Amino acid sequence: MPILKSVRHCFHGPQFLLLLLLVPLAIAMNGCSKPSSETDDSANTPDSNVVATVNGVIIDRDEMYQEMEQYVPAQLQGFPQNPLLGVSAGRVALQHLITDELAQQLAKDSGVPVTDDEVQSRYDDVKMVKESESTKGFEDLLNGQGMSVEQFKEESIKPDVAQYNIVGKGIAVPDQNLLQYYSAHLNEYTEPARIHIERIVLPDEASAQQAYQIASKSSSLDSVISENVAPPLTGGDNAADIAQWLDLDQTSTPLKAVLKAAENAPAGSVLPPINVQNQWWLVMVVDRKSKDVMPFDKVKHIVQWNVVTAKASAAGNFQKMESQMQDITQQAVINVIPPQYISLVRQLKNPPLFSSQGASATPNN
Repeated sequence: MPILKSVRHCFHGPQFLLLLLLVPLAIAMNGCSKPSSETDDSANTPDSNVVATVNGVIIDRDEMYQEMEQYVPAQLQGFPQNPLLGVSAGRVALQHLITDELAQQLAKDSGVPVTDDEVQSRYDDVKMVKESESTKGFEDLLNGQGMSVEQFKEESIKPDVAQYNIVGKGIAVPDQNLLQYYSAHLNEYTEPARIHIERIVLPDEASAQQAYQIASKSSSLDSVISENVAPPLTGGDNAADIAQWLDLDQTSTPLKAVLKAAENAPAGSVLPPINVQNQWWLVMVVDRKSKDVMPFDKVKHIVQWNVVTAKASAAGNFQKMESQMQDITQQAVINVIPPQYISLVRQLKNPPLFSSQGASATPNN
């Protein structure tokens, strides 16, 4: 499948993680070169919807709530030992929003501002990849997370493009070189053979066999529900749809037995009961996809992103950006309004250091 590499995840070490979360990509704006304080101008922000300002740009409560909904602690480095996991979702969400806003300000000040065309192009790439993996449209996936397209662009796409622009500044890659990279890495842009399935989980083999006899005659799992063979563990009125294309070449997965049984089954067929981790699955193959190499023209922007990111890393541009981050953040005017998060300003400007064993236990208040 096409590889979508995020600039913000190019580093996997703990030092970069904390810089990412705690040290904003800050740049001093005109008239903002003075040192900021934790409460600077907060008294002059009467709007109760405002949670922070970053060099005069407002972050509102709605943005923070949206970010909190996307917060997943297990994605943080060192789970579950990382002390960052002990902080509230609100605190982490606000850190992300502040850092993301400063990333865009730094890109603008560096002469590589984020443009609407760049955001749309990156969004189209993400949408293409996600829709190749899911049986649902990308907008449906976003709606399922309570997020609009514009929110996704603002909160996910823009900060990533900003950092890409910063580290990739001055790196030009001719189309011929992009094509060479694409040809040498075809596996990265190949969609494996896949299936889309529905399944009902039943409590025992006898119930599963009885359900199979019913479903195989009607070519529908819904008939099993209507016949009330046994209360399926998945519940609901209809067969449970797995809204993701499953790669048939997966080897280490709890679904290995299902994939093997479905390997040559045509679309619309119901498979005999399958034991999956001591539960009995009745599976219907809804659809199939053959292995497919995506054409260069379709993934050109993804290839360019990956090549530029690799060249930026080899040139030390990420390390340069980290150094800039540590210097420039001291000049940013960051005002945090909620009292419980005011200490974020101090934490952003004085990030904790890691020991050789892990993160330092910097207080959260």
